[in-house]
Amino acid sequence: MRYYGAEVDQHELAQIANSDSANGTSVDAMIASLKKLTSRLGVKIRSLYDWNINDFLKMVDDYNRAAKRAKASEIVLGNRVIDVDVVFASMKPEIYREVRLKKAADFGKFQREIQRSVDEGVPLLWSVRLGLVKEKEIPQAFGGHMRLITGYKATTGEIIYTDSWGMGHEEKRMPAADAWTITMGLNSLQPLGS
Repeated sequence: MRYYGAEVDQHELAQIANSDSANGTSVDAMIASLKKLTSRLGVKIRSLYDWNINDFLKMVDDYNRAAKRAKASEIVLGNRVIDVDVVFASMKPEIYREVRLKKAADFGKFQREIQRSVDEGVPLLWSVRLGLVKEKEIPQAFGGHMRLITGYKATTGEIIYTDSWGMGHEEKRMPAADAWTITMGLNSLQPLGS
């Protein structure tokens, strides 16, 4: 928000999004709170990629086909409540990555959206699922998290992002294929009138 000169701090945003220390912040609640504050903050949020329950169920089907070919355990979903954390923890990361990268058109769109937005000076709110690719020095091993994509390096195929974990996480890099593998959502934060 400081990038756009908005007068708001993390505590106000956390309060509006009903954040708490035990459960963190829901991505949906954060997006909704930013939409509520559009005129006050002078920014608008636009969804570029949003992973929903239908995408999740299709991914589990795709994963199970790949797991069967690899002679690995398939994921069995219950017919009541699906614990997403348990499902992801049960998956072999290399099979999951293979399944995600088979969606070449979606991966290409993801890369183009990052390049277009960064070239326009628009930061991207990046919702991720941790634990699906190896990352160095992160304090959280599994679960949902949000990061801010601020750049890319086309020559190396990396995205550049910042993380909210404090010192040492201000500028990090990740191969675009790994970034796509862990992506659960991508939203642009643009100035009003753009």
